[in-house]
Amino acid sequence: MTIENNIFKYATSELSQDAVICWILSFYNDKNSKLYNLAKELLSSFVDLETEDNKIEIEQQFYKTDILIHFPNTKKVVIIEDKTYTSEHDEQISKYEELISKDKNYKDCKIYIVYFKTGFYYDNDKLVEYKCENKFDNFKSIHGEDFLAILQKYKNIDATLDMYIEYLDNLIEWYKPNGKFYNKNDNNEWYVSKEYIAQYNLMREIFPEKMWNKDDIDELYKVKSGSSHGRPRTWAHILTKGDHAVFWRIDTDSKGPYLSLRYYNKYKDSEHSKHVAEYHKYFECAKKACGENEYCKVGKQENYFEATLLHIHINDELVNWDRDGSKFIKEIRSITNKFLASVKYLKE
Repeated sequence: MTIENNIFKYATSELSQDAVICWILSFYNDKNSKLYNLAKELLSSFVDLETEDNKIEIEQQFYKTDILIHFPNTKKVVIIEDKTYTSEHDEQISKYEELISKDKNYKDCKIYIVYFKTGFYYDNDKLVEYKCENKFDNFKSIHGEDFLAILQKYKNIDATLDMYIEYLDNLIEWYKPNGKFYNKNDNNEWYVSKEYIAQYNLMREIFPEKMWNKDDIDELYKVKSGSSHGRPRTWAHILTKGDHAVFWRIDTDSKGPYLSLRYYNKYKDSEHSKHVAEYHKYFECAKKACGENEYCKVGKQENYFEATLLHIHINDELVNWDRDGSKFIKEIRSITNKFLASVKYLKE
């Protein structure tokens, strides 16, 4: 068998992964099954099993939950929020927990929460973990590597399971090369120009996660991603002031990948002159912070909602990252600190 004729090459949706999880767990109800021990081990990663836990009921899309597991003999319920490439949004887990806790069939049950994601963990996922750990006493997160480690113990028992193991292993292995910034051995390919994971890793190299306060409603130094003209782009706010924001952005133009400092303000026509004045204040702070680094000065962006303050092409830095990366990181952090200090001085 090769990945080419593996059904999971084509069944890549979260619903397909839901089905795999439910299929595995269903064997817990059959002690004579060759996959009973796998089902038991996977369940044990969600909740401490008891002797009386000899039966489970599995439901999908109950109150729109991905997977609901009910232990009728011991009155326990497990809510699984299952993700592949996306993240939880709009407080889904809290809403599901509230609905199920009030349901007449489960109101006396002890509720367990599982955030199950096989894809790469971005900051939205880390924030979900952080909030759930602080809100729910019985919370577990399962990463793709965790799931794969369990599954690999049961290889060569079932053909369908082997196909899924191969698929998941390939998915996790894909992140390793594509999370790099540049590959000189692959037609000088700029991964940082086409892969969200590469941009995320670069932003986190410059501004490590420890700089991000997960309780901060302004979400300073939280890394976010989107797309522009079909290309990925990634940014992290370093300053917010009302409706204004200043952030570093990773993107690509005709000259290659770049890092830019942007000022964002979606102003009304009647606020144009105020916006221009505000932009020039920020630009002077950026210019001062940049010092002798003439290559990263821009200016003349005052009419844009998202106006560039500094623009730095980073081709050479990425190609020589092992040699120049630490110096570049130190320089960007220095510019950031000097810029913020100048803005603070202006406020005072």
